Amino acid sequence: MRFFRRKKEEEKPKEAGQLAIQPNVLQRDAVQPPAPPAPPEPEDAEWQPGQYAKVTEDGLVWTNVANTAEAKLAIKQLRLAKRVLQAQKKELAALKTQQNARWRDVTAGRLPIYTGSSKSFMGNMVRYKRRGERMEHAEAVNRITEQTERINSIILDIDREIMSAEALILRMS
Repeated sequence: MRFFRRKKEEEKPKEAGQLAIQPNVLQRDAVQPPAPPAPPEPEDAEWQPGQYAKVTEDGLVWTNVANTAEAKLAIKQLRLAKRVLQAQKKELAALKTQQNARWRDVTAGRLPIYTGSSKSFMGNMVRYKRRGERMEHAEAVNRITEQTERINSIILDIDREIMSAEALILRMS
């Protein structure tokens, strides 16, 4: 005797967060991630007279130029903003160096967990304490590294805007 499955009625489309299961289709191909929304362009009211370039707090870089003179001023403003970011990056590098020096002082001269005590209660206590210290150090260093990476991405965006302003100058010349 054979058992047959009933054909299911057409399923409703899945919500955005659910995976759609289809035969002969890989799961990663089934759901496309939504495209990130385009960042809103700053309004004209936010632009001050004589300001042709802007770096927003969330790291977006904008230029507002109409001729070659404005483009040259925008390049100067962007290079100034880049120097400020590079100074912040140097401060973060110094902070990371201090954090690593503190970690070296903490770990210098530590005795290893001896074989006899490594399986005991005290060995476990020492191991857990050291693991916690390692995690605290790694967390502090990772925060500094994330800030540095964010600054690096903003600097790259500034460089791109500088190149586009230079290309505008060449086209208008």
